[in-house]
Amino acid sequence: MGIARESRAGSAAGSSTFGSESVSLEGTEFHEAVLLVNNLGGSSDLEVSGVAYHAVEALQATGVVVRRAYVGRFMTSMDMKGFSLSVLPLSRVCGTDQDLDPEQVLEFLDSETSAPGWVRSVVISSDSTTDSESATAAEADPMDMDSELSTGGPASGSTSTVRGLSFARGVLGACSAMLDPGNTSKITDLDTLAGDGDCGDTMALAARCIGGYVSASVPEAGVNVGVATGDSDLEANQHGVRKVSFDSGSDALRAIGRVVQREVGGTTGIIYALMLGAAARHLAEHSDGSSWPSTDVIVAAAAAGVSEASKVGGAARGDSTLLDAAFAATDAAAEAVNKARGEGEDDDGVIARLALRAASSAALVGAEATARMLSAAGRASYVGEHSRGVVDAGAFALALWLQAAADAAQK
Repeated sequence: MGIARESRAGSAAGSSTFGSESVSLEGTEFHEAVLLVNNLGGSSDLEVSGVAYHAVEALQATGVVVRRAYVGRFMTSMDMKGFSLSVLPLSRVCGTDQDLDPEQVLEFLDSETSAPGWVRSVVISSDSTTDSESATAAEADPMDMDSELSTGGPASGSTSTVRGLSFARGVLGACSAMLDPGNTSKITDLDTLAGDGDCGDTMALAARCIGGYVSASVPEAGVNVGVATGDSDLEANQHGVRKVSFDSGSDALRAIGRVVQREVGGTTGIIYALMLGAAARHLAEHSDGSSWPSTDVIVAAAAAGVSEASKVGGAARGDSTLLDAAFAATDAAAEAVNKARGEGEDDDGVIARLALRAASSAALVGAEATARMLSAAGRASYVGEHSRGVVDAGAFALALWLQAAADAAQK
């Protein structure tokens, strides 16, 4: 289940629209599911109940029977506005080594517990029977995840362009750096001082998942990060995201965003997925969708991603979050592009490297500046004045991602 924000007023088959927002099912290879609707902290119970109602409708429209629904505050960040949706496909659970049937899973979920944060579920459907209309919808699979991807490249992954290969290598270089124990420890130490201490582990998980997917999708990049089995199809598909051609910038960003959305937990995972998704949409809207546009458009797409995360999450410049590094990075990249163009540089590859280097340097400056701020968002805000003097862990991690990507791009 994924979040797809669309500007159109209507909604396609298999999706339900919340104002200008659309929640779309990315694949209907299962027929029974459990839904969890999580209030991120700042939304009213009435609003989130409305979200749950429309989410159930969206699933049922694709032939999925929602057996249970949980609605409440499970993973929050103080007063962060919004919600997250998690879907447990019962048929996939049954395909695991435990080989539990749906009724066993539901029995476990329905068991009594003294955990105060676990709310009682709503029984949406007590059996798995679907009518003929629902079955037809499931077979048609109108919202298959591939339908959002361009048709400009092969669905089996790989790349045939210099820009696509350079992007893949940059991502893998960044993932390798993030998996360095020294970097992970530094992020964890910062998050322990003003946070909950899990940012380092979250970034390492993101690096392993993204690295495994990109390594499998673009083997010609020549770097294996996070790949354990050697089976590229398995490694890519285990994240529930098919391999795409990295010849398309929008496809590449959207696929990586889906990996993050599916595999990386916490508020950080949500923010990165938002940024990647918005950037991918910008690229698709301002290019032919089957290739990489100019660096100018790519930088504008990155800025669109940062703005989307700020709008949805409610954090702004100066709130001492990863967005302080992100805003600084996109501003510096745009300035570097304009300067290069003004000086007569017409090699877009050179301009891209200049922009990335400027972004990485500015991101580090932006991250260091958070130590002089009072945290106004995220878990660091819990400790108030004690957050001063501590660099925000998320901002520092973003600076590391960009620094490693810039280093890889120079090779």
